[in-house]
Amino acid sequence: MQHKLGKYLLFLSFLEGGAVMCTELLGAKMVAPYFGTSLQSWASVLGVTLMALTFGYFLGGFITKSKKEIFYLYLVYLLAGVFMLLMPITSRLIMTVVADWPLEAGLILSLFVFLLPPLLLMGMVSPLTIYHLTESREDSGQKAGLIYAVSTTGGVLFTFLLGFAIIPKFGIKSPAILYGCLMIMVSFVPLIRLGKTKQMLIFLVPLLFFLFYQLNQSNKKAYKNVTIKYNSEGLLGQIKVADVKEAVSGGFLDYRFLLVNNTWQTAVINQAPYFSLFEYVYYFFPIINSFPKGSKALVFGLGGGSIVKKFQQANFDVKVVDIDSRLKNIAVKYFDLNPQTKVEIDDARHYLNNETNKYDVIVFDCFLGETPPAHLLTKEAFEKVKALLNDKGILMIEFYGHKTGNAGLACKMLYKTLLGSGFNCKMLATNLKGEDDNNFIYLASSEPFELNNLMPVTFDYNEKVKDWKDIVYSTASIDFGEVNELTDDKPVLDYLLQESVGNWRKMLNERFGKKMLMEDFPIFY
Repeated sequence: MQHKLGKYLLFLSFLEGGAVMCTELLGAKMVAPYFGTSLQSWASVLGVTLMALTFGYFLGGFITKSKKEIFYLYLVYLLAGVFMLLMPITSRLIMTVVADWPLEAGLILSLFVFLLPPLLLMGMVSPLTIYHLTESREDSGQKAGLIYAVSTTGGVLFTFLLGFAIIPKFGIKSPAILYGCLMIMVSFVPLIRLGKTKQMLIFLVPLLFFLFYQLNQSNKKAYKNVTIKYNSEGLLGQIKVADVKEAVSGGFLDYRFLLVNNTWQTAVINQAPYFSLFEYVYYFFPIINSFPKGSKALVFGLGGGSIVKKFQQANFDVKVVDIDSRLKNIAVKYFDLNPQTKVEIDDARHYLNNETNKYDVIVFDCFLGETPPAHLLTKEAFEKVKALLNDKGILMIEFYGHKTGNAGLACKMLYKTLLGSGFNCKMLATNLKGEDDNNFIYLASSEPFELNNLMPVTFDYNEKVKDWKDIVYSTASIDFGEVNELTDDKPVLDYLLQESVGNWRKMLNERFGKKMLMEDFPIFY
């Protein structure tokens, strides 16, 4: 009997380890549409996870002093499954409430409400299991090591399964519910054997009724302003294609957005040929159109394909690298990208490190949601880019455009890093209004690059024209006194841009997140 119990408790430990990692990963994905995937978001998820497990380990050990019956182990396990089962509901409820809160406060409170309870209970499982498996003081160390090894093995296995197979195929909501149900089931059976059938049924039946009622609630509101054309969850984020009507005097403007965690990656007029609403896209065309037909371009970051279509319009031989395999089909189906476009699925820095072909133009238009790829914007990466460019080749980078504060320091550091990598560099301020909250395009080349002879910048969607003399940012005014170069061993961009990232996320929550909550759309899928 003791041998069978030992095997069953090891099985529970294996599932508990998987549950911890699943809960942490699912929790991070659940907050992403409203709080993003920045360094601060991940730090908050990790911090709350460790806090919950710490208290769980302590409480689990404390309980063994007075609650020695194995019933309490199964009960804790069952409750952990219940709270995991409820995560899709509790996360939506709390994030609906804190949508108007400051980003950091809303994020932390949300995690405390829906992530901390299941993880705290899961943390209690290991010390309780060790207590019931240990027969003597002499074997306590061996049993503790065995439990933690089995639990960690479950965590490793389910992390890979969830990240590479389950989330991309089934989304976030279903895995949380099914894993929670599994934990309830494997603890419910031994509780019945202990004669607790009546108590468990009284507890579980109302819970299950509430759960399925919430999950099957039909939307009562008509979707007047937002239509979701596509949605999917993946390890790299939630992707939506949303058609949005915005009221203006005399009618509506009809837009189409590609949203990654509710952060826009592409914005177009919702009518073929889908003119881009992002101004920086139109600054690229006169520059690339100055190259001969058949020139070669390497573009990092696909999005909906607005930049890539400009290269194709200029008769470039263009190759695209993007880390998310979903984006090509989305860009073809919803944003009119040529299906013959060559797209490689890889991390930009990894691809850059292994590339050997030469190019006339290389473009960095990469953002993971609201966060720029710090590992791609370093001196080491730029030196590799320089080796891949032809003699008159040019590197083009789309980046934040602040001129003051920490974000302004980041813009200056990027400029200094390009100079330190041996490039001539120009900065273009792409916002027509000219305020501090801007966008910059960095143009970097081995040979000086002249802009005055180029055709003016023309915007397809409103026929505005802009002369280059009004666009080039005066770098002579930059004070390099406290400006360092960006290197692989000093990844400071996330820190310097955290305020900008937070402000951008707040704006996007106002524009998309709250609107979708008002129209009763799911937060995640």
